Amino acid sequence: MNCPIAMSLDLIGDRWTLLILRDLFIHSSCRYVEFRENLAGISPTLLSQRLKDLIQYGLIEQCEKPETGHVAYRLSARGMETKPILVALAKFGLPNIDGRVSDQAWRTFTKK
Repeated sequence: MNCPIAMSLDLIGDRWTLLILRDLFIHSSCRYVEFRENLAGISPTLLSQRLKDLIQYGLIEQCEKPETGHVAYRLSARGMETKPILVALAKFGLPNIDGRVSDQAWRTFTKK
């Protein structure tokens, strides 16, 4: 389909992809095992596929965590462009949340 909205949804339009991007905004970089801990319910196969897709789309890149030397993932410059989308989704969903919102996540998405 030759539609920019459809293309955007193809790139980032599923729950797990958006949550992976969210975690990378919050933590700057994450290892595979950290995603597994943060994203309760995602299968290892699906997580691996989403990470590969995001690398292929140029939204994230592999890096090395300096303190450990382990392989991790971080947002690319193109991936950083998704922040306004995630902020809009966070603001849209906020009125429907019962209870307290994660302070760290909220600060990450509302600071300029």
